[in-house]
Amino acid sequence: MIDSGAFGPVRRVFEDAASRLLASDAGQRLILWHEGLGARERRALAVLAVLCGALAVYALVFAPLERRIDAARAHLVREQQLLHWLQAQRSVAQTVYAAVPDAAARPLAVTANAVASEFGLAFASMRPAGNDGVRVELRDVVFADTVRWFAALRREGVRIDAFTIDTRPGALGRVDVNVTLRG
Repeated sequence: MIDSGAFGPVRRVFEDAASRLLASDAGQRLILWHEGLGARERRALAVLAVLCGALAVYALVFAPLERRIDAARAHLVREQQLLHWLQAQRSVAQTVYAAVPDAAARPLAVTANAVASEFGLAFASMRPAGNDGVRVELRDVVFADTVRWFAALRREGVRIDAFTIDTRPGALGRVDVNVTLRG
């Protein structure tokens, strides 16, 4: 028995609860019922109690843990697939830095839209961002096309001020993009 250390207070709580239960009317009836059982029935009841306890431990501890482990493994596989795909697209991403920007002759919103249409990209929305910028949202687009669009914008003299790219669950290579452009 554990009578000191970290489990001492827990043990006392369980002992207090058990003594209160046994002192109650229901506890007394349970004791009388148990004493009325034969030796064989008591052994069967003890085996049943152990099995129920083991089942409860499995259902409350191990089954949820197994589900979380399976979900984590599936997530890891998806993330590894995305990583491999992104590494394969590295050369496409490097084209963003290869271009030298030129001065843009048309308004920023028109330039952004015209260049996007060259890559088959359609804006989900476009809003002003301060005095000299626009905020653009793209939904469910091919990542490689987005990177090529970024490179073409840079060649047109458009700066990418900030952006976020979110992967689409279950659609490898497809992303949602929010980007702020400056002229």
